[in-house]
Formats: sequence, C-alpha cells, structure tokens
Amino acid sequence: MKHQTTVILYLLVFAFCLSTISVDDKIQQSHYSVYDAGEIDSLNWFLKLTPHELERDSSMMALVFEHESDEEINQSLWLSEELGFIPVALNRARFFSFSEVNDKLEKTNEEVRFSESGFPSGCNCRLKDDTIYVEMFRGFFGGDSHDIRITREKFSFNYSLYLDDVQHLKSSPNDPVFGSMVTVGAISQQLTLLEKPSFKECEQLTGYLHFQTERYYEGSEYSDDLDTISKKGRLFFTCTLRQGQKN
Repeated sequence: MKHQTTVILYLLVFAFCLSTISVDDKIQQSHYSVYDAGEIDSLNWFLKLTPHELERDSSMMALVFEHESDEEINQSLWLSEELGFIPVALNRARFFSFSEVNDKLEKTNEEVRFSESGFPSGCNCRLKDDTIYVEMFRGFFGGDSHDIRITREKFSFNYSLYLDDVQHLKSSPNDPVFGSMVTVGAISQQLTLLEKPSFKECEQLTGYLHFQTERYYEGSEYSDDLDTISKKGRLFFTCTLRQGQKN
C-alpha cells in the first residue's frame, strides 16, 4: 500500500506539472475539426469502474487526507469550494493505443497488458473563456499526455511525450538537436461528446476520441539511425470542468 501511495503521489505531481504548462503552448499547431454530440458506443462499459480504478479512487482519497497541507496536491486535486476535491471516478480516462514505428505496428508491454481493459489514467478539464482544455496524462519520471482543445463548434488534438533526463526526441528530422519532450498534432481525429457542452464550471464532460498523430522522431546524437513514430488509438474520458489557470 505504501508503494502504491508513492506511485499515486508521483502521478499527482506529474499531472500538476503538466497543468502548469501553457495549454496554448501545448496546442499550437493543430488543425481543427467539427465534433459530434450524441450517443457513444460502449459508454456504459467505460462508466463502470474496473477493480484497478476502484482501488485507485480509494487510494487517491486517502492520499488527499494524508497530504492535505501539500500545496501541489491541493492545486492538482481541488475543484471548488462547493465540490471540494476531485473524485477520481468523475475525472479519468481509458486508452487503447499503439505505435507505428518505421511503418510497423508496435505495442509496449503496458499497452499489451491493458489491450482489453484499456489503460487507465487521470483526466483534467479546464475552462478558460470560451474554450475547454481536456488534459489526460500517464506516467511519472516521464510519460505522455493527450490534450484536446474544444471550442463552441470545433476541437483540436495534440499528443505530447516526455522523457526523463534523456534527449532522444525530435518533432522533425531536420531539428538541429534532440530534446526530452515532443508535441505533435493529429493527421486524423474524430471526437464525440455525450452532450454539447454549455461551457459552465462544474459541468461534467464525457467523450470518445479516435486519433492518429503526426510523425515524430526518436534517436540519438551518437547514431545516424532515426526512428519515425506515429501514435494511433482511441480513448474514453470524463471530467468535471473547473476554471483554468491564466496563461
């Protein structure tokens, strides 16, 4: 239990760090598509918590009380004076994804492990003016995030990958140096929301996204080999809207 609590604590800090990055910086080159609103296939399956998610929800609430004086924990989980801390059950996502590496399909061990149940993650929804920013994140000491920007009629999607203490990523093969982070848009994106949002704080937003990212590149300054990678997948998410930080 102590190990699990430590992992969750790292996840919260990682999520908070992602939330402090300007959403406009993370979503700056995406194209926009019109989203749909209506019935979502397999939604009831997603809304039923798995044993892993139930355990995570319980552990998260215990962590809140254990670290209630921790400023980063408070900022990452506090919703409003009225609603208090964010329930995990209402702010989560499930991913089904894989990579195309040099035009060949590849799955990580975790992607294989969660190929039927979906990879669970946290989900934040931030409301700023007339735009909703949906942020879904996985991992600690590095990880990735799936970010959706929703306006009144359209949306855009970005995928970001973070590596810990290594410089192996490029968004273009012509980039002069490698970095530890890369952000790419989508070449294919389709979003369905359960209901058209009213853009009001504390509104519950539920949706389904199907995507394929633009290519990014992974290699090393010590080798001429450069892998070309694109991420494909689909995901379910639900989250409670709260006011976003001013950028």
